Parts: sequence; structure tokens; C-alpha cells
Amino acid sequence: MTSFRFQAVEYYHSHKGADWYWTVGIIAVASSIAAFIFGNILFAILIVLGTLSLLMYASRPPHEHDIEISEMFVTVGKYRFAYSRLQSFWIEHGTHPHLLIKTNRIIMPHLIIPLDSLTEDEQDDVREFLKTKLPEEEQTEPLLEQIMEYIGF
Repeated sequence: MTSFRFQAVEYYHSHKGADWYWTVGIIAVASSIAAFIFGNILFAILIVLGTLSLLMYASRPPHEHDIEISEMFVTVGKYRFAYSRLQSFWIEHGTHPHLLIKTNRIIMPHLIIPLDSLTEDEQDDVREFLKTKLPEEEQTEPLLEQIMEYIGF
């Protein structure tokens, strides 16, 4: 029985300087003032609360999750995905190698698992193992994920 176990962070943390926080704050204040001027007080309050949540989320370090790729499931933290609910996979190499798994779920259609903690040989072993369970299909990160990385998330 083959099983791969490792730990991975939930996202790549990038340092956000004071300029980043000032930019977010200025955009939020301008947006909430505009909403208030147009008479949409509830939207202005929503912008302020959303910005506070964003700033709190941006300042916290990423959590580490236990990853297990076994004969029956792919487990990410406390979530377990049976191969019957997964459609395909792709390993994207580069500065931050990661495993992309396409699921048949509406809410979370892609799993993105960082593979930084694995050597290239271990990544190849994971690839060969997954080829026996799922079709290998070239994929790219979803656009929203790419935008979030670009702005520092």
C-alpha cells in the first residue's frame, strides 16, 4: 500500500509593507465615502467591515495542513476527498511547485496543494502514483487565485 504524507502551508505568505496597508485603507475609505454619498449606508458599513476582515486575514501567518495521498483518498487537513469525486490532476513546477486537482464540487472546484516540502523525486513519485488513480490533464491555477497572489495574498 502506497501512501504519501507531508505538511504544506495553506498559501504562500508574502510580506505586506506599510504601503500595502495604506493602499487598502485609502481604497476602502474612498469606496465607503462614495457609498455614503450615494445614500447606500449599508454598503458603506459592509465595505468597512469587509476591509477590517481583509486586514486581519492578511496579517495572520498561514496554517500548516497535514496532507495525505493514499490508495483511497486525498486528505487535506480535516477534509477527505475520494478519487471518485476527483476528475484530474496536474503538477505545476516552478518556484513554488504545487499539485492542482480538479474536483466535481461546485463550491471548491480546484484543490491547490503546495509541494515545496517534497523533493523533485518525491514529486515524481506522487505524480506516478496519481496517474494510476486519476487522469493527468494540464491545468492552470484559477484566475482568482492568480489575482490574489499578484496583490499579495
